[in-house]
Amino acid sequence: MRNLKDNQSPVVKIQRRTNNLMLITWVINNICTNACEYCPTSLHNGSNHNYEWSNAKQFWQTLLSKYDKLQVAISGGEPTLSPFLLDFCKMIHDAGNKVGITTNLARTSRYMQSLAPYLAYCSASYHPSYEDKDFLEKALSIANITPINLRVMMDGRFWDKGLKFLESCKPHKNITVEAVKVLKWTKRGKGHHYTEEQLKWFKEYTSTTGIERTNELGVKTYFTQKIDDRSDIHFADGEVINSYGREQELINAGKSNFKGWKCNLGLESFFIQWSGKVYLANCMQEGAIGDINKPDQIIWPTSSVICKRNRCHCASDVLITKEKI
Repeated sequence: MRNLKDNQSPVVKIQRRTNNLMLITWVINNICTNACEYCPTSLHNGSNHNYEWSNAKQFWQTLLSKYDKLQVAISGGEPTLSPFLLDFCKMIHDAGNKVGITTNLARTSRYMQSLAPYLAYCSASYHPSYEDKDFLEKALSIANITPINLRVMMDGRFWDKGLKFLESCKPHKNITVEAVKVLKWTKRGKGHHYTEEQLKWFKEYTSTTGIERTNELGVKTYFTQKIDDRSDIHFADGEVINSYGREQELINAGKSNFKGWKCNLGLESFFIQWSGKVYLANCMQEGAIGDINKPDQIIWPTSSVICKRNRCHCASDVLITKEKI
């Protein structure tokens, strides 16, 4: 299977494969059971919600009426602390759409089992600085209901705990696990300092668990999300490559500078901040178009815009239909 980075000619167009598909990222709250020191305080040091559920529900019902298909990625804060998360996921699922969450699995196994049937995927983060001894049990309790990927935050201060947890995951083949390198997101961030031996470990590490699958393109995968966010990548030499979840390759290869291109942000994507502010995409270009607490005042976009960013660094934004002018 040819890698995106192997084609040395420039990208000239990206075309979403599914028409009228709206991808939405929602930071549902900024309250969390943890206070990890590598995480921005704004994501764990606030209130649960900054809007009324009745207003948010009206906003989502408007989206359901405007678009054929919605795919919603929910994060926080800790999304399972939201009292209306279950109702929301059920509403999106029952309308024939898809929703997935990024969570610390803060709630009980019983709660997660009630939520899982409505999820297209669950991405669960394990934080050794706030160790939950029931974390793996909770993950396994929903592994046969929805795809679940465990992201182990390899905090340099709690290295042995991270290694021990990775080892405990090895016998379980119905989950996938990845070791996540902690990055310095804030000036006061901690956990990102590593020894030379630890850095060497990262280079040698590969996913240790998961059922190996081969998708329709012949690419081996370990985590199959029940979503469809693929786009076709068009190169100047005429080659077209299906992204199939490999858009990160395009970013890593330095081919995601779309400044000056015509882009369908706002027509194929939205980003909702924990404050309730609504943006056209994760890049927040053009500023907020409204607030989900005031759904009647949102200025819905009607046309594509010209990209102003030097680099598209978000995988979801890369997938938006865009074309070089």
